[in-house]
Amino acid sequence: MLPFKFTGKVIPGNKMGRKIGFPTANLDRVPRESALTPGVYVGTCNIYQNDRIRNQELKCLVYFGPRYVFSQKQNSFEVYLYNFNQSIYDLTLEVKLIKFIRAPKKTASLIELKEQLEKDKRLGQQQL
Repeated sequence: MLPFKFTGKVIPGNKMGRKIGFPTANLDRVPRESALTPGVYVGTCNIYQNDRIRNQELKCLVYFGPRYVFSQKQNSFEVYLYNFNQSIYDLTLEVKLIKFIRAPKKTASLIELKEQLEKDKRLGQQQL
């Protein structure tokens, strides 16, 4: 049910998103699938450092689901922050999902994944 709020600590990932121009914040936990339908969402994000808000109401695109291109079946929760380029490892993100964009899709390559993410990014910007 939307809006949906979720909070987690930013941890290092495998940095594949960064390699294709879509750096994401990976969180130390993921929602239960019974609480959130897998897919791509748009929303807003607050960043906390030492329980104090550092950045607020940042626009974001979120993916919740398996990372098919890497043959991973477990769900991940990854946050792409629009127009943001700062290190936020070990900080806390409070993410508010506002609108569902699409269900997860299997992509055959990183090139195909990047093309899909570009489409998602444009659509997300229109929704926010």
